[in-house]
Amino acid sequence: MNYKQFIIDQLETQNLFYDPSSSPYEKLIDDRDFTDKELEALLKRIGISNFMIEQKLAHIKNLLQLFKKHLIYTDYDKAEFVYFEVATYDDFLPYTEYSRLASLLKIRFFQVKKNHSKINTLLRALKKERKYFSPLEELLYEYLQGINEMNSGDYEAANRRMDHVIRSTSSLFGFEGEVYYHLSLIKSYLEEPSRAIYYGKKALDYLSQQYNYRRILHAQMSLAINCAYAKIYEDAIEYYEHLLRNAELLNQKELIPHIYHNMGDLYFKMKNYSLSIAYFNMAVSHYGVEDVNFGSVLFNLGLTEIEMGKTEDAIRTFSRLYEISERKSFENYKLFAEYYLQFLNGDIEDAYHFLETVVIPYTRSVPNEHNFEIIFSDMLVRYYKEKGDFEKAFSFITDEKYQ
Repeated sequence: MNYKQFIIDQLETQNLFYDPSSSPYEKLIDDRDFTDKELEALLKRIGISNFMIEQKLAHIKNLLQLFKKHLIYTDYDKAEFVYFEVATYDDFLPYTEYSRLASLLKIRFFQVKKNHSKINTLLRALKKERKYFSPLEELLYEYLQGINEMNSGDYEAANRRMDHVIRSTSSLFGFEGEVYYHLSLIKSYLEEPSRAIYYGKKALDYLSQQYNYRRILHAQMSLAINCAYAKIYEDAIEYYEHLLRNAELLNQKELIPHIYHNMGDLYFKMKNYSLSIAYFNMAVSHYGVEDVNFGSVLFNLGLTEIEMGKTEDAIRTFSRLYEISERKSFENYKLFAEYYLQFLNGDIEDAYHFLETVVIPYTRSVPNEHNFEIIFSDMLVRYYKEKGDFEKAFSFITDEKYQ
């Protein structure tokens, strides 16, 4: 506790006169320590006692422990309640040893809330304090910067930062499982499934020791997705089955449609189209809102119905997707559905013309749609090859994505 600065600021705030050259005020501006009696006298002058200060410090310590706990256990509603309690001490915190930790925990809270302006404000303030950081505070700061970089799409920078954190310490205020979980996500974004699986399992070990059930669900989801990407299908199925049971036990209903959706994707990759359709249909029935994820599962369901030769079902699915996309302004799925509806209704020439002149230009203009650009370009390559128009086919092969 920086008693000297606290007392000086309170004297000025309350417009209390004092003689800096008199005892004990002279000690406010030199390196000498107060006696207990002198400290008590100065605190009394500003209307507070040492006992009250100690009570405040103890309460702040307990609040920060609770704040950290709720953040680690992803209990964000409770974390928000504690945040507002901590905020009542914002004027007092800068004088305490808890100031930097409080700011770091607030940054994590605002990352969850996606409040970027407050994150940036706190980061700017903390940069001035970095020379006073303890080693663990420095690593927690690095971890939070890594999350910011991950959220902004700078996965290489986030990867370097997180690697540095895990190499530097085996403990981090209880955030160890969180660090490994986020590192597994970063490895997923970098398309390094084996490393993502490794760090996902490390995260699961730490989270299991904490009985951190909600985050365990997230780690299991990450492991299942990465096992599927790495074509370790049996492990992926096992993780998804555990995930479903745990989500139902913990009443995490919002996760269930996403799990069904991912299981549908997994069985599609395995070419088990009947099971894929079953899981996609379960996902459709469990989604509570017609958002972009709902559009995605309808799109995948329609593709699977095409693979199964269920043309009428596919037409119904893509018609529903088109109607929702038009109503919700999902430009991508509206265009994709329009192409497939033309194709499924037998308007082959019109469908490929629409694909070439409308869909491909759209996917090229939107960075997030480049995977679809590759898929649809490949479809046009096959189409023009079958027509014997090899020059036209070649024009799609030579797109920059193929070089």
